[in-house]
Amino acid sequence: MKRISLLSFLLSLAITVSGQSLDSLGLDNSPILNIYESECLNKEFENERGEFDLTGKRVAFYNPVYGRGKMAYFKSFKEYALKGSYVVAELVILTPEENGRYGLDAVISYWNKRSIANPPQYREKILSWVSKNE
Repeated sequence: MKRISLLSFLLSLAITVSGQSLDSLGLDNSPILNIYESECLNKEFENERGEFDLTGKRVAFYNPVYGRGKMAYFKSFKEYALKGSYVVAELVILTPEENGRYGLDAVISYWNKRSIANPPQYREKILSWVSKNE
């Protein structure tokens, strides 16, 4: 159900947002999300994020095979959305301590068989890698 509402959101985004469209997603690899990226990801992860709002947050994108970065994520995201499908992704919200250490608010891991939330050693390894490579 969540994915259907996301697809509906994307279609409405493509049609109604001030002449903007899916083309407004993934324009650069800056970890700071633009308003369209924030809206899209807030909708995509609405059940997982709780009260956490991605607007204006610093987010790293991690994929163990295809690379990293916001542009690569949204390229895959748009391809699948246009087919009526979705990217398998995990949102990991960083703790205040991790935020201070890595300068990020969250990490989105996609097409990854292994959760980066646990075990802690794997989480630290990934956070260290993405913070150096963003």
